[in-house]
Amino acid sequence: MRYVVLPQALRRVIPPLLNDFVSLLKDTGLVSILGVIDAIRAAQINSSRTFNYTPYVVAAILFLLITIPLTRYTDKAIRGTYSRQNAEGAI
Repeated sequence: MRYVVLPQALRRVIPPLLNDFVSLLKDTGLVSILGVIDAIRAAQINSSRTFNYTPYVVAAILFLLITIPLTRYTDKAIRGTYSRQNAEGAI
């Protein structure tokens, strides 16, 4: 079982789990080290004090720096899984 079933199960389970992880990262601030909601709130507090809206841009760039690499990694993992399945003849 350990040598046959578990490797097959892991190949099938990892891409959906990575998709869920990226979705959680986008939806909540609790998943990442510096959450999107926390960064936006800090930008709002700073902007209300100084009337400078640059912190919103910094928060957006921070969000993109976290999200885009994770999304690309997930896409790469899914492509690798599907190419392996097609090479093995699975549908």
